[in-house]
Amino acid sequence: MKKLVSLLLALSLLVVAAVAFAETAENAENQTGVYTVYNETGEKVTELFISDNVSGDKTENLAVDEENDGLAAGEIIVLEYSIPAGEDGSHRLTLSFKTEGGYEAAFQTLSIEEAPVTLLAADAMTGATPIAFAAAQQTGTYTVYNKTGEKVTELYIFLTGAEDKGENLAGEEGLAADASAELTKSIDKILDGSHALTLSFKTEGGYEAAFTTLSIEEAPITLLAADAMTGATPISFSKPE
Repeated sequence: MKKLVSLLLALSLLVVAAVAFAETAENAENQTGVYTVYNETGEKVTELFISDNVSGDKTENLAVDEENDGLAAGEIIVLEYSIPAGEDGSHRLTLSFKTEGGYEAAFQTLSIEEAPVTLLAADAMTGATPIAFAAAQQTGTYTVYNKTGEKVTELYIFLTGAEDKGENLAGEEGLAADASAELTKSIDKILDGSHALTLSFKTEGGYEAAFTTLSIEEAPITLLAADAMTGATPISFSKPE
């Protein structure tokens, strides 16, 4: 009897192992596209599908779930679609969508890749393509006033923690004392409010300062001299008098 139980247990373990191996092999044989979809149509997207041009398979409506009846304007969703490995570059997908107002569009040559996809409004299309392979952006606009008392030779706005500061916004000539400049900074919309910006600057005399919790907004910013600071903050969110 003990031998029979041991044999049955061994067979059961073999079955479990075989199923796990089959699932692993199946996953290994798939190639998967990952798409970060930005709804920039200006209205709710009520229908969103990915269909396989080769097999004819079509997903369920990806715009809805148990809690939402659509993808709101400005909302972002990450989608995945898998096909068997070994398919060549001619394998294409169709991404189609419909808005609450009845606007319908489709892009029929989507590849298996990892890419941002922005759904465009009809009046935002620059050609016949209703999507853009770029992340939607949110933009901050800042009027910067130099009240450090000397020329600002370096001025940057960048994601806090990033190693690359980007372009020197003071320009080759620098920002003269008492001068002002209109600056903009755009970041991917998928970045939420926890992704602060840093504004840093350096003057001709070597004074350096930074403000590390700048938001994407429209605001005046005054760069202060070290002896004009009333606290630890080297800038003021006000226009100088």
